[in-house]
Amino acid sequence: GAKGLTSGGSITGDLTITGDLTVSGSGGYDYSEVLTGDMKITNANATIGLEVNQTGNATAMLINQDDTDQVALEIDTEATGAAALYFNSPANTNAHIIHISGADALTTGSAIKIGSGGTGLVSGATGGLVEILHTGNSTSNVNNLLYIHNDHASATGTIPLKIQQDSTSNSIVASSDSSSHGVMIQAFGSGNVPSYNLYSARGSEASPSATQSGDVLGQVTFGGFDTALSHGALIQGIAAAEWGTGGDTTDNPTDIAFRVGPDGGPTAEVMRIASTGNVGIGTAAPDGNLDVFGADGSVA
Repeated sequence: GAKGLTSGGSITGDLTITGDLTVSGSGGYDYSEVLTGDMKITNANATIGLEVNQTGNATAMLINQDDTDQVALEIDTEATGAAALYFNSPANTNAHIIHISGADALTTGSAIKIGSGGTGLVSGATGGLVEILHTGNSTSNVNNLLYIHNDHASATGTIPLKIQQDSTSNSIVASSDSSSHGVMIQAFGSGNVPSYNLYSARGSEASPSATQSGDVLGQVTFGGFDTALSHGALIQGIAAAEWGTGGDTTDNPTDIAFRVGPDGGPTAEVMRIASTGNVGIGTAAPDGNLDVFGADGSVA
């Protein structure tokens, strides 16, 4: 027959329950008095395996992991077309659906880490390791789909967003099918200047070495589509000589080169502003304030 505890008590040993189990109480228990040991729920039916219905003004579920080297919550799912973790919070207006707090002790760790070694992600389509989907009408207000706030004026060594791309693909792609698109960099306040910085060095990030003559420091590329995405014009910053000669930190000679693509050919340099201030059209080594050469090399 059925066995039950109606006014408190304890169960020692294994307990197997087949069917429904309802636990109700008035609260006030210590966690160790409710369950000490292991608990496993096995459900082969098309029903919810565990449901916590919290109507009181308190946390619905608390996991307290006191072992410093063990996972507090692990989800192992074999589902191929459903979420491993799903949040439904339609009434939330001013709180956080996911809130990570107390991460001040992080040094080499991460608040959120997503590891993937698979190659099945589709390129050029929706989805990804992180996807933010917004379908609401936001014409009457500003909706930040991703908001990163570095809220400390002295945190000059903190980079709000860093992307390390070790493959030959693009680090960031901003794509739009609408008439409103672009990238905006804003700065407010006296003396605060918005900037778009391109930095290049030899060596590695951990151990950079001096830039050498002819190194392209960065470029702005203009492209279109014929049978594939192609480059049509470029503006390049090119080192005019070795940087930092003799340890001089102000020794940074740089040229600006303009390259365009003629019909039926690759891009070619057509104008250069040398580090001396001289300008050359048809030459990469202008000797005067303005040197103009024709296509045959003659002085125009």
